Amino acid sequence: MKATCSLIKRDGWARIAEFDFNGEKFQTPFVIDIENPPEFIDEIINLVPYSIKELDPQAFEKFFVEKEFLIASGLTAVPPSKVVELLIEIRQKSLTKPMIATAIATPQNIPLLCYFGVDFFDNAMAIASAHKGLYFHERVLNFDSLDELPCSCEACRNLEGLELLKRHNTIKLEEQALLVRQLIRNESLRNHVEVKAKTQPELTVMLRIADRNYDFFEKMHSRFKKSIVYPTTTESFTRMEVSYFLQRIKEVYEPETKVALLLPCTAKKPYSLSRTHKTILSHLGNLIKRVDEIIISSPLVLPREFELCYPAMNYDTPVTGHWSGEEIEFVAEHLSSLIDSFDYIIAHVEGGYKEVVREALDATGKDASFTAENGVTSKKSMERLKEELKNVEDCRKDRYRSLFEHMFRYQFDLDLKSLTKFSMNFKGRYPNIFATINRENALRVDTVYGMLDVYLPMAEKISTYNVEIADFEPKGTIFSAGIEWADEKIRPNDVVIFRNSEFIGVGRALMSGREMMESNKGYAVSVKRKTRIQSD
Repeated sequence: MKATCSLIKRDGWARIAEFDFNGEKFQTPFVIDIENPPEFIDEIINLVPYSIKELDPQAFEKFFVEKEFLIASGLTAVPPSKVVELLIEIRQKSLTKPMIATAIATPQNIPLLCYFGVDFFDNAMAIASAHKGLYFHERVLNFDSLDELPCSCEACRNLEGLELLKRHNTIKLEEQALLVRQLIRNESLRNHVEVKAKTQPELTVMLRIADRNYDFFEKMHSRFKKSIVYPTTTESFTRMEVSYFLQRIKEVYEPETKVALLLPCTAKKPYSLSRTHKTILSHLGNLIKRVDEIIISSPLVLPREFELCYPAMNYDTPVTGHWSGEEIEFVAEHLSSLIDSFDYIIAHVEGGYKEVVREALDATGKDASFTAENGVTSKKSMERLKEELKNVEDCRKDRYRSLFEHMFRYQFDLDLKSLTKFSMNFKGRYPNIFATINRENALRVDTVYGMLDVYLPMAEKISTYNVEIADFEPKGTIFSAGIEWADEKIRPNDVVIFRNSEFIGVGRALMSGREMMESNKGYAVSVKRKTRIQSD
């Protein structure tokens, strides 16, 4: 039985997709009821469990047969760390085939399993647990010890005994699958995964092991999202949104001065619009153009040029005034890599921020002048900072130009200066600013996704993140069946340039470039703007 896949929405490897099994259609994530199974289940029963590869490689090679499904079975026979390895290995075999995890699903682990790319689950664990008298809820409870049922589902209202438990446990799986589906639409699954991982030690182990597999998750990582990042746990430090952002900044950041000014983060984003930063910037006036600003947060640390990029534009972290040793070490490591190229450091910080700076200075062997006292915006602090900047060599940085150049390099891996023959001008009110060429809009800061939007005059110059489509006029959505070639760099939500012999346009990717090439169904690009190519 061959399954066709039509992608609807992705959040990393997790996806909402419609699978058609010879006319039987299912939208994922989906829970299979083994007591009333769909017909396609006949295709996957009695197969050698993939976990046998870990336990008995020779038997696995002898008996395992590839199917039209990616089947992760027998996972309870191996430790959590091996479950992660097996799931990643299986998922990478195909982007389009449905992946099914059997006899393992619980309300606690479904979000994490979806995060690995699992599409289908069965309720075998729910039924087996029911026979043991176990009741699925936020935690697994002993049914006989319950004085009252903490649930009002149809099973708890209408059934009794074993039938109540079997149906209730299955409903809890279905509820979690539906919740994950909504989180995929919202692009916020990782936040939920981190919460769920804290409910069981083995899930925490799995998530920590998973985050070591940077290359696997980067292949489907949306670099720009409309959702808010909540870095509230230790595991937040290694989530892809944070890891990619910090790594990419190291690759593309080009300081324009010899002096770094270190500033604390603020609750309001972007930082420039916060009361603290507005006070500092207003007081310093043109003196701020003599330095490169670096903002310190947890777990982010970033030059001012990237404050409108996702996730710096869209994260919310708890502010207690107290920094853990792990936070200090993590942030200091990334700060040290940013300040290493500067000749001089001015640290306008206090409290835990100061501890971070001192550790970064120790790592780089550099000295710094600390200018804050009794609050970073106190009169004394402001005057000390101002006097310090008066001694810095004058350098007239163009804030908007620098911002657009860095965001463009971060997003397209191209040098913006080399693409424009004419000078670039800027308009708008921060952060909603435009870059124009010859009075035409070329680029715009998209504050929803934390990225740059592209207009047609600039689109013609961009050679990366391109998509070649068949000869038709693109309308609202381009489907994968109409794509002839796509840049493998493309990830979901990227701004892409699509072309054919007659049209060129700008769109937002709905799947990765590789998936565009391998899929024959599903939404690939959402069209934003287009024009006919002018013939010579």
